[in-house]
Amino acid sequence: MNRRNDTSPTATRPPHSIWLLVGLLALVAPALTLRIPMARPDLLAALALAMLTVGGGTVLLLASRQRRIYKQLCRVERKAREAREEMRAQLQQAQKLESIGTLAGGVAHEINNPIMGIMNYAQLILDHIGADNPIAEYATEIGNETERVAVIVRNLLSFARQDRGDHRGPARMRDIVESTLTLCRAVMRHDQIALEICVPEDLPPLECHNQQIRQVIMNLLTNARDALNERYKGHDENKKIVIMSQQIERAGQPWIRTTVEDLGPGIPQDLRTRILEPFFTTKPRDKGTGLGLSVSYGIIKDHGGELSVESEVGQWTRFHVDLPMVPKQKPERAE
Repeated sequence: MNRRNDTSPTATRPPHSIWLLVGLLALVAPALTLRIPMARPDLLAALALAMLTVGGGTVLLLASRQRRIYKQLCRVERKAREAREEMRAQLQQAQKLESIGTLAGGVAHEINNPIMGIMNYAQLILDHIGADNPIAEYATEIGNETERVAVIVRNLLSFARQDRGDHRGPARMRDIVESTLTLCRAVMRHDQIALEICVPEDLPPLECHNQQIRQVIMNLLTNARDALNERYKGHDENKKIVIMSQQIERAGQPWIRTTVEDLGPGIPQDLRTRILEPFFTTKPRDKGTGLGLSVSYGIIKDHGGELSVESEVGQWTRFHVDLPMVPKQKPERAE
């Protein structure tokens, strides 16, 4: 009896459903490398059948997904382009402000020289005529006014100076507030904004970067001024800014909290979480860069402190600057 050794393709042909499954896998997972022998026409036929069976729906599905992905990519690209344009505009504005600061420093230097001359001549007049002369009163007033201008110039120079490095030292919060107010009192008076200062003289000093903390106070005062001018176009009894400092305790450690409060329109809840973001601003492009609060936040954080805000829409806004006090070092006991 002759045994027939059938090695034809049909003898070991898997079920037709297997090749349908192979074809479906080839469509769904094209990353899989399926090597199909060209000598197997039955396999190619089954694969073609599978493609005809599910290919139409798959092509439509893939085309629909491709359209959705393309639309999403277009939206992302449009938003990225708008963000780049906004960032470029804000950067240009920031560079302008930096140039203005440099110019202010140069102008302050030029003003300082003649001011010193006027002060010296006023003192020479006093020394020459004596205190009993009626003109002495005028010479004294000239000296006092030029001294006031000199203080403003010194504060302007210090504010405009770009300090490098970390030059921290003891500073009193009252001195910081007063030196900052010398730069903006005239503007506040022009806008008919009243200032209420409640910073005790006996507050312990802080270990801080004096110029940077003044920059923070200036930014908060500027924002409060803008808020009041937005709500009140002219004089109003509520058109005022309150600056107060007090010693508080956090986690058992002494801190100093300085609060800048205005009775402006307030800040909506949905904006309070974003106002500290860089370049975020609700002001027109020519009136704000969106950098003031974010820079202030970075400065206070660098000092180990915290900048926070609370507001009641239509009532008031308070910005709190919390700075840790340096604990007094206890003298070491001699062994």
